[in-house]
Formats: sequence, C-alpha cells, structure tokens
Amino acid sequence: MQAQKLISNVNTYRISSSNNVQPISGPRNVVINRTAPTVQTTGGQTATSVRRIEMKKSYGASVTPGASSNIVQTGVNSLMNGREKERQELHELNDRFANYIDKVKHLEDENRRLTEELIELKNQWGKETERIKEQFDSDMWELRKSLDAAEAAKVQIEMKINSFEDFIQESELELNEVNQLHNADKETIDKMNNLLADYENEAVSLRRRLTGLEDEKIKDDKEISRLKDEVAQLKKDLDKETLDHIMAQNEVQSLRDKIEFLKKIYESEVRELTALAYKDPTESKDFWRNEMSQALRDIQSEYDRRIDSIQHDMEAQYNLKIQEYRITQTKDSQETILLREENTKLKEQLSDLRNRLPELEARNNELERMLELLRREIDERNRNYDLERANLRKELSNRQAQLENIIAELQILLDAKLSLELEIVAYRKMLEGEEHRVNQKNVMSPSQARRMDVEDSVITRSTAGQSHAAGQSLGASSTTKTQITSSSTVKGEMSAKTSFQRTAKGNVTIQECSPDGKYIILENTGSQPENLSGFKVDRNVDTGRIVVVYAIPEGVILEATGKKRSLKIWAKGCKPSGTDDLECQDANWGIGSLIVTILINKKGEEKATHTQRTVYQM
Repeated sequence: MQAQKLISNVNTYRISSSNNVQPISGPRNVVINRTAPTVQTTGGQTATSVRRIEMKKSYGASVTPGASSNIVQTGVNSLMNGREKERQELHELNDRFANYIDKVKHLEDENRRLTEELIELKNQWGKETERIKEQFDSDMWELRKSLDAAEAAKVQIEMKINSFEDFIQESELELNEVNQLHNADKETIDKMNNLLADYENEAVSLRRRLTGLEDEKIKDDKEISRLKDEVAQLKKDLDKETLDHIMAQNEVQSLRDKIEFLKKIYESEVRELTALAYKDPTESKDFWRNEMSQALRDIQSEYDRRIDSIQHDMEAQYNLKIQEYRITQTKDSQETILLREENTKLKEQLSDLRNRLPELEARNNELERMLELLRREIDERNRNYDLERANLRKELSNRQAQLENIIAELQILLDAKLSLELEIVAYRKMLEGEEHRVNQKNVMSPSQARRMDVEDSVITRSTAGQSHAAGQSLGASSTTKTQITSSSTVKGEMSAKTSFQRTAKGNVTIQECSPDGKYIILENTGSQPENLSGFKVDRNVDTGRIVVVYAIPEGVILEATGKKRSLKIWAKGCKPSGTDDLECQDANWGIGSLIVTILINKKGEEKATHTQRTVYQM
C-alpha cells in the first residue's frame, strides 16, 4: 500500500500591541491561508503545500462613560496616533507581505520546477529499475542460490579439509613410523652385511689356512712318499743284506753240520779203533796213538782247509763286494757321502716323522673335523643369511610397496587438499567480492547499486564465458607440441607447480595421463586410421624409480573418427566392466614428481611423448 506524503509549510506571524487604553472595538485577527495546488506524483503519492499567515492585534479595555473629558481627549489623540502608527505599520507589513508573496511565488515556481524534475527523474528511475530488475532478477536469484550452495559447499569442504588434515596427520605419523622401520631395517641390513662380511673374511682366512694346510699336507704327503720310497729301498737293501747274511749263516750252518757229521764219523771210527785197541792195548797202543794223531791231524787239516776255503770264499765274496762298492764309491764318492748324510738325516727325519706321524694324524683329523664343522657352520650361516636376506628383501619390497602406496595416497590427498584450498581461496575471493559489492550497494543509491549489480553480473558472465571458451580451446587443441603450466599458491600452506609437455611425430599423440596413474589415453589426430600393432608404451617415473613397459597387442587400430579414435589403456584392476579398453599387467602406471611417457613404434622410434613435472614448495 502506497503512503501519501504531505508537505506542509506553515508560517505564522503574530503582532501584538497592548496599551493602557483599550479601544472600543474588540481585537482583530487577520488570517491568510494560501494553499499550493496538489501535485500527484508517480506511484500515487500526493504532495500538498499549505502556508498560513496569522496577524493578531489587541487593544486595551474600553473607557467607561463616566470618564473625564481629558481622558477622552487623550484617548482620542492616542487613538489617532495609534491609528496612524497602525496604518504605517500596516503599510510596512503589506510591503513585507507583498515581498513575501513574491518570494513565495518564486519559491513555488522553483518548487514546481523541482517537483517536475523529480517526477521526471522518478519516472525514469522506476522504468530503468524495472527493466534492470526484469532483466537480472533471475540471474540474481541464481547467484543467491549459487552463493547459498557455495556456503554449504564451503562448510562441507571445510569439514572434508579437517578430515583430510586429520588423515594427512595420521598418514604422516604412519609415514614416520614406516620411515623409522625402514631405517631400522636398513640398520639391520647394514649390520647383517657387516656380519656377513666378517664371516666372509673369516671364511676366506679359513680357506687360506686350509689351502696352506692342504699345501703343507701335500708337501708332507710327498715327503712321506719319498721317505716311504727310501724306506722301501732301504728295506730292499736290508733284505738283500739279510738274505746274504742268512745265506752265509746257512753255509756256516751247513759247514758246521758237515763238520758235525764228519766228527761223528770220525768219532765212530775212533770208537771202532778204540775197541780194537782194547783188544790189544799193548801192541796197538802206540800204533793207534800215531794213527789217531795222524787222523786228528788230517781231520784238523781238513777242517782248517775247509774253514780256510769257506773263509777264502767269503773273503773273496766280501772283497768282491767291497771292490764293487769301492768301484761304485770311486764313481759316486761325493754323492755317496751326500746320500749317506741324507740317508742319516732321512733316517732321523723318518724317525721323527714316525714319532710325529700320530700327532700329525691326530692334528689332521682335528683340522679336518674343524674344517667340516666350519663348513657346516658356514653353510648354515649362509643358509640363514640367504633366508634372512630373502625375508629382508621381501619385507623391504613390501615396505617399499607400502611406502609407494602411502606416497601415492599422500600425493592424491595433497592434490585434493591443494585443489580444495584453491577452491576455498576462490570462494573466499568471491565472497569477499560479494561482501564488497554489498557494502558498496549499501553506501550507493539504489540506481547505482542496481547498475553495480548489473556490471558485476556482466563481468562475472563474461569471465565465466572466457574461461569456458579457453577450456574448450585448450581441450580441443591438437598441436604438435603443447605445454601447459598451472601454478597455485595457498598462503601459509604449500605451493605446487605442475607442467605438462606433449610432443608428437605423427598423427598419434598421448592425449592424457591420469594423475593417479590409472590410465593413459592415446588419440589419432589425423584423417587416416593408424595401426598400433607392435607399438610400446614406456613410462618412466622419477628417473627409473618405476618403469612400466606395455606392448600393444596386434590388430589395434585407431580410427580417424568416432569412438575408436582414442584408445584408453587401464592399469590392472582399474578397467571398468563392460568396456573394450586395454589393460596392462601392472597395478599402477606410477605416480611421481617427474613422469615421462613415450610411445615407441616397431622400429624403436619415439612417436609421441608426454612429460609431467610437479614441484612442491612451502
């Protein structure tokens, strides 16, 4: 309901005069009312101007009829003088009133002109406002809805950020624990390597000692063999000498037996002769004495002859041997002396070795037993070391896989956190701009505020349209070499700078590489189909930390148009069901700060590359 505005100007003039003499006529009041014409404004409002001028003059009390003539005369004179003064005052007042009326007319004309201008401005302002309102009311409503949605999204994002920060803190704690375990594993591996080196050095020293002992044993075996040969030769010589001695003894024994036999014969003959002698002792006593003496002499001579013959033979044989020995000695006298000395030494050494042989055999057995124990211990330690090294390598690979997964998750969380922080900064800037615009609207007049809203909306739409057009042009670009650099900074947090560079030597390009390492997209930018049979995709992460090579199977062709213009190669386990995309055998293509993806043809030539560099700074 529209309210009416009443503009009222009331000017009141009061002129009072009081004397001791009151005229006969009563007080007079002069009231002038002047009302300006009513003005009907746009929107049904009414403006009215009312001016009121009131003049009041009072006189004194009336004179009673019983007053003196002096008083009457004085009163008449006073009345005349008063009337004259009143006339003059009335004349002055009329002049002033005429001037005032002229001023009022002038002001009314000015007010009328200003009112017309105001009505014209109001008419213009209302039409412009209605037009702008009709034009941008829907946009403002959408902006309010977007602002409310942004507020709700901001709250959700802040909640997500808090949860992500908690998760990042937990991940950092887990990462620190994993790093501590990794460092402990490294220390354990270093200790085990040092222990293994000590064992290997000890084994080398034992092998050297064993080699020395084996060499010494070989020398001892050779010496023993040589001594055994010498002992065998000496035994042969001894056997020969013993045989000769036995033969000589046999000959002596045979000669003694022969002598004993002859002695028995001779004794029997003597007994016979004695018997004969007893028969004629007197006659034959001298005869038999002579005969016996002669027989004894003959026997003695025969015995001496035989002994001399045997002795002569033995001396001849001995002399022959001595002669042979002397002949040999004359030939090898020096060697014989040396051989005798060496033989003596060898005999002494042989006796010593024979004495030491049980000790050496016991020592050899002990060393062989120790060597066997050491070999068993070394084999056991090697088995334990190999088992522990395999376990440590397995655990290290598991820890490295866990660490890579944690780093990948942390990288994803950092990227998500960074994107959320960038969105928060963008929302904050938008809200600050909105608050600034609202504050300016509160300070400005309604028409200027409307105009500012329109300008902000137009600028926002223009900026959004330019961004959308830039995104479309960027997504549709298929130049030979493309480099995109995105830099984002959040105050007090972290700045990340990621650059992508793509090159192609032909129609096939690496269109996209998933930041989380789930897929790679190849695209045909030419007008002819491209056969990718035998091509390979080589992906190198952080200069060899992760290397993934995938061979494209036979029969894969990229069409020039349609859905088969691009080819998506998924990591293992990431391929959606119901698609005919390819899938590699690795669980992830790899995540890192420097990722180089290369497409290689059958001849080993690089046909396309995709390089991603990410730099994080606090």
